[in-house]
Amino acid sequence: MWLKHDNYDVFDFFEVVPGEEMYTTDSGPTRMQFELSKTGEVESIAVDLEASVKPLIFTKQLPHKELAKADLEKYVGEYTLGNTTAKIYIKGDKTLYLFVPGQPEYELAALGSDKFALKAVSGYFVQFSSNDKGLITDVTFMQPNGNFKAVKKTDAK
Repeated sequence: MWLKHDNYDVFDFFEVVPGEEMYTTDSGPTRMQFELSKTGEVESIAVDLEASVKPLIFTKQLPHKELAKADLEKYVGEYTLGNTTAKIYIKGDKTLYLFVPGQPEYELAALGSDKFALKAVSGYFVQFSSNDKGLITDVTFMQPNGNFKAVKKTDAK
């Protein structure tokens, strides 16, 4: 397919057939609109296939990775942000969760490079940081209204 910009986040798209000439001077037979999140990332695409039918919505799925329990364990712990303590823990053998007091627990989906998405809410992420020894030191909560850093509590031994 070939996209031709129409206006704002709306595009006409044309099928590309090898060996055939493509005419793009008029509007394409099909239009699509990119739906953006508050952070400017594409969340979905609405496609008009027929004039008498509502557009079909295709929602972007995050390409999450499955991590072994041993790989998730480095993130487990309590993280302080002001007077609040957020808890990161594992349920089952391969699912990481976040709990902030006063909120529901959130399942996290691994995206790679110590970054996870909150599955239940679009546009919310957590990014872990580590020291030169590879130990997790803090987490940054990335959300539409800003980024908030919480420091990992260390175990007293």
